[in-house]
Amino acid sequence: MWLLCPMEDPALLPKLDGAVVRVGDNEWIALPDAWVVNAHRSTAAAS
Repeated sequence: MWLLCPMEDPALLPKLDGAVVRVGDNEWIALPDAWVVNAHRSTAAAS
């Protein structure tokens, strides 16, 4: 299951409605804006 928590400072713990989302140290990752807008995928058509 994925739960996306938009946040301005990725160094802080993830929160929803002001409450910290309890996760283990290795169970969360900050995703850059480029990932959110899908910039990591190629727009070129496969041949």
